[in-house]
Amino acid sequence: MFSNYAGLQILNFPLNIIVLISISYGFINLCNYIVSDKKIFFKSNINYFFPIFFFILFLSLINITLLFSYNFTIFLIFSFGAICLLFLFKFRITKINKINKKNYFQIIIISFLVIYFFLSLLPISDSDSLSYHSAYGANIIKNQGLGWLRDIHLVHPDFLVSGLGEIINFVGLVFMIDNFGSFFNFMTLIFVVKIFYILNAKKKINYFIILTTISSPILLPVIFSQKIYLLPSLILAFLMFLIVEKKKLNDFDFLMIYSMLIFCVSVKISFLIPVTLLILFFLYKSLIKKKLKNHLLFLILSFFFIFFPVLAKNIIYHGDVLPPFSGYILGTNDLYLNTAVKFFQNYDLK
Repeated sequence: MFSNYAGLQILNFPLNIIVLISISYGFINLCNYIVSDKKIFFKSNINYFFPIFFFILFLSLINITLLFSYNFTIFLIFSFGAICLLFLFKFRITKINKINKKNYFQIIIISFLVIYFFLSLLPISDSDSLSYHSAYGANIIKNQGLGWLRDIHLVHPDFLVSGLGEIINFVGLVFMIDNFGSFFNFMTLIFVVKIFYILNAKKKINYFIILTTISSPILLPVIFSQKIYLLPSLILAFLMFLIVEKKKLNDFDFLMIYSMLIFCVSVKISFLIPVTLLILFFLYKSLIKKKLKNHLLFLILSFFFIFFPVLAKNIIYHGDVLPPFSGYILGTNDLYLNTAVKFFQNYDLK
């Protein structure tokens, strides 16, 4: 029933699959219930991105509470899981479209998804996940908080650049799931296929593009790893598509858009350049439409709720805004941190 991972108890097969699917499906039903409720004060023209927005808010809340209370953070995570399970059993189940047996493209696509599903359930074995992406959450649980980050010189230098991607793995470990990150990547791939099908229904894309995407060998290490790169890439690609399509968006849509953009940077600072360009574009468009104040408010709210907790963690535990890079630029790093910078500069894309 249980096995050991980094000194923590984790669920074995098939309990881990049951927990993963139950929480994920319950979360989808919860989001569908919110979006479909006529009493909810907001409406969105891109409501299929609402689950991502909602999950980003949850992750940011966890990141904030970790700065103050480990026990309350654990309480929030288990409360979130309980609510998801409640919606799994209490409310309607999301409908799944029937498979057309004569459509060979659909059969091939589903076959690939089944393979990726089982790939996402394999035990963690890549070095980056073991030493950093998943180990970050394991250290939080073992030390019951973030205090261990003050001894960063004694552990892996990659912990200096930890962000919301590592918080996702931390949430999984709280549920005793060691490969939550890879399953999250698989669910992101499902979401990608869903978006493709939506576009296909509107004659914006075809099955060949879907098949080309999911059959790419690049997806293998992305799905298998605990690195959360697929979702930020999807967000950026979709927002660029919205720009090309000139889709009509309302204020709540832009609140989601700015939140998702800030989330991308909070996962990996490498996304800073495309995120900055997109933010400047949307601000420019808002200036033309005389809605700049609203957009600036959405951007500021997104920054303080999503990215500022990451900066606060860096300042509290590392004494730097974006360690080790800002200290390297300002000349305040010690030899260890400067060595870490050179390590990152010469490191391959992770």
